[in-house]
Amino acid sequence: LFRSIKSQIDSGRTRVADLKIELGPVIDELTSLKERMDPLDSELNALDRRRKAGESIDIDDFNSKVETYNSLVARRRALFNAHSTDLQTYEDLEKHDSTLVDQYNALLKGAR
Repeated sequence: LFRSIKSQIDSGRTRVADLKIELGPVIDELTSLKERMDPLDSELNALDRRRKAGESIDIDDFNSKVETYNSLVARRRALFNAHSTDLQTYEDLEKHDSTLVDQYNALLKGAR
């Protein structure tokens, strides 16, 4: 039983390592897009609050920022959707690894 669980752990970790290499650039790009979106989102919300409070804002600038934000959202969504299966597999393998390690450690404690 120890060998079986250890073999499953090793196999899963090999697959995780392969996926990590494959998904590294995708995750970097998703992160980069999110880092560009967050401040823009805050800025748009602040401008919208000012507009709703009756303050004057530069509508052309606001619309340009909305267009940029929407473009970033579309790129991020398309990238995520193109790799969603592999991203989900990666997450599932990580969870499964944790479960197997817990089982393995429980067996070790019981064998003492």
